[in-house]
Amino acid sequence: MNRLGILVGAVVVVVIGIVAAISYQTYQLNEEVSIKGLPPLDYMKNIPPKPVDFPLIMREMESGYIDLSDLNESYWLQPDFYPNWDRAKRFYDQHDYSRWGVYGHGAYPANPEVVFNTTKQGSWISFDVLYRTGFGIETWQGVKLVPEDNEYFNVKITPNQFLLEPTFPVFMRGWVKKITINVTIKKEPPKGDYTININIMPPDKEQAKKWFWEVLRKESTPEEQEMITRAKYQAEKEGTLPEKFEKWIEVGRKNKYVDASAFSVGPRIILKIRVV
Repeated sequence: MNRLGILVGAVVVVVIGIVAAISYQTYQLNEEVSIKGLPPLDYMKNIPPKPVDFPLIMREMESGYIDLSDLNESYWLQPDFYPNWDRAKRFYDQHDYSRWGVYGHGAYPANPEVVFNTTKQGSWISFDVLYRTGFGIETWQGVKLVPEDNEYFNVKITPNQFLLEPTFPVFMRGWVKKITINVTIKKEPPKGDYTININIMPPDKEQAKKWFWEVLRKESTPEEQEMITRAKYQAEKEGTLPEKFEKWIEVGRKNKYVDASAFSVGPRIILKIRVV
């Protein structure tokens, strides 16, 4: 019988601070906002409602009886489906708009394990992995996943190229992609343990160019305008503002596509294979 084990990995996030001279310009917000402050950021508005059995599913995720393929997006689009959300949530509740989340991505699980109880050529195991944007990321990230070559196994990822959407100021519906990994025996392997690293590479040039223009031409959203308002409010409270802060958010950070491979620490997925 073929089995799939799951281990959880981390997501690396890169945040860039504004490097600029300090200006003492103060933005005038309406009186009500200045006195009462801004309401909490509704960063969950674009994702599906949380299923009523979500707590039960989360309780049983480590049981071995639930596969990711059993769950629809209403589960795995929830931020608290993933580790470290309790800590990351503070980033949304008390956000510093002088900082810009540019790179951040990773797999869940990051260390899947498959077990073959046969060495017959052509035998295969297929399973799902979720690849997601890190918390607090404002960019669209182009991803291409490439497995290392192996003497005994073929690894195919579908899709192996995709565009991850931002998680700030709101979680976009495309912040998580479900990918399928198929492992096939191409040559009879000796019994034992094997490791195949899956690395992130620059997307194909034509695909990256298509994503670049797709992102650049997106229309402004109410969430983007709200972010500018909140940045002004932060500046007014602090009494200081980095030079051209508003323009840097409205133009410099707007509709930004990046190559996710530009920042990566080690393999994105470490696939463990056991032959018994």
